[in-house]
Amino acid sequence: MADHDAIWDHLDGQQALRLAEVFGLDGWLVEWERVGDAGWEARLIVPTSPGQVVGRGRSRVSAISKAHVEAVRRLRRPDVPEAQRQGPDLGAGIVPLAPAAPVPSS
Repeated sequence: MADHDAIWDHLDGQQALRLAEVFGLDGWLVEWERVGDAGWEARLIVPTSPGQVVGRGRSRVSAISKAHVEAVRRLRRPDVPEAQRQGPDLGAGIVPLAPAAPVPSS
């Protein structure tokens, strides 16, 4: 089981790095850190929006996804000028990884 967890963690980390690269192309900064044993916290800094957006999830990618959804929601508010509504169009590119069901031991 430990090998499965290590593989899943590695894949999650690799996908998070790829997402950080995609966000970086538009000047968005994403960072993450482990929050206890509960999961991950991602912070997204959008150059056209003040402050940072925080998302939490069981994986790095799910935390990034939640931060991205909130950032897009903020940028779509009617009081945000159209010129500031720029950002990565990830579409279905963010698919949170979920650990596979444990294999029953025999």
